Amino acid sequence: VQVTGLQPPPSQGGLSNNPTTGNQNVIDVGQTSTATLTLNDGTSISDVSIVLGSPGTLDIEKGTRGPGATLDGSTVINGGAIDVGTNATLSIGDTVTLDGTATVTMASGSEITDNGSAAILDNIGNTISGQGTIDGSHLQLNNVATIDADIASHALVLDTASSITNNGLLEATNGATLDIKSDVDQGTSQFASGSGSIEAHGANSIVELEAVTVSSGKILIDAGNTLEIENGTTTLTGVDVVNNGNLQIDAAAVAATLVLGTGSSIDGDITIG
Repeated sequence: VQVTGLQPPPSQGGLSNNPTTGNQNVIDVGQTSTATLTLNDGTSISDVSIVLGSPGTLDIEKGTRGPGATLDGSTVINGGAIDVGTNATLSIGDTVTLDGTATVTMASGSEITDNGSAAILDNIGNTISGQGTIDGSHLQLNNVATIDADIASHALVLDTASSITNNGLLEATNGATLDIKSDVDQGTSQFASGSGSIEAHGANSIVELEAVTVSSGKILIDAGNTLEIENGTTTLTGVDVVNNGNLQIDAAAVAATLVLGTGSSIDGDITIG
């Protein structure tokens, strides 16, 4: 199933017009009562905005004929919830913007990735949380809000081929692991003038940096939590690290190296090996 922006008017069974999206064609979900829009089996939504009211849910599910759905050149104004279900894939085409201030929840085995061509995911106001993977050899991830690994003893992996722009918060909480396999640029960008942060809170939460470069901003590790450097050389450039927990440089099968570049500092203890 494919839904595009070129549709007949609502009186003929098409899409509505909504002034909040600049009079573009939109799908309104849960504006006046509880409603769920479920996309599965390879459904594609192209050049259409989705507006979720507070009782509205966009549900991405693995179907019998496909792993999930694609948003292509779409904006989601999220005042309700977006759920990426177990083993489901949300594919991103062109530029997709997550606006609003609600939640995107990722279940076990879920994935947010590109659709095989150059794609951009702009997370402007949502909290993306849970477990699974945000990856893709063609995906650019820009985060101005929050990405939170928050499922105890499980990981949320960030593994895009291009550098992540983070002017918001990347964090591990509740005993979960945030595994960062992409470079992260936390400096001033087109999205915000302020710098971003990578953090670990709660108890037994872990941030892993795997052979990446982190530029600008800060890394904050609360007591009882861990920053792990592993699987190669990680470089921090212009990054202030405040470590009230444990900073562990691993010496496992692939030796880890931490390089402090210009303008970086570490406040706290370091464990090597």
